[in-house]
Amino acid sequence: MLHAVGWGEIENVDTISVTTHPGLPGSLVVGKAVGATLAKRYNKPLYEVNHIYGHIFSLLLERNKTDIEFPMVVLTASGGHNDLYFITEDQNKFHIEHLGKTLDDAAGECFDKVSRMLGGPYPG
Repeated sequence: MLHAVGWGEIENVDTISVTTHPGLPGSLVVGKAVGATLAKRYNKPLYEVNHIYGHIFSLLLERNKTDIEFPMVVLTASGGHNDLYFITEDQNKFHIEHLGKTLDDAAGECFDKVSRMLGGPYPG
């Protein structure tokens, strides 16, 4: 897979990160085991990350940090997570405050339920 994305060999990777929360427990356990195995095998540091924060900060992958204005409010809306965050930045450190989340269904769950009600596929 590293070749497919143009990174070449595992030696070109500095660190290995794994999602440890939030998510489905089975997937998290498998991911952590694979990440830990790779980190040990190739002597790379292993970092545990919040996968929702990964979505939020993916906006930095294609932009310079100076293109983004802080403070900012971020809404994450996905299959199982709808959350609102307030993010500030101070001396290159991000501070994340969780403002709230849905009390019942997340956006993706609503799509699934409507799809099922209309006779469509599941997931919707």
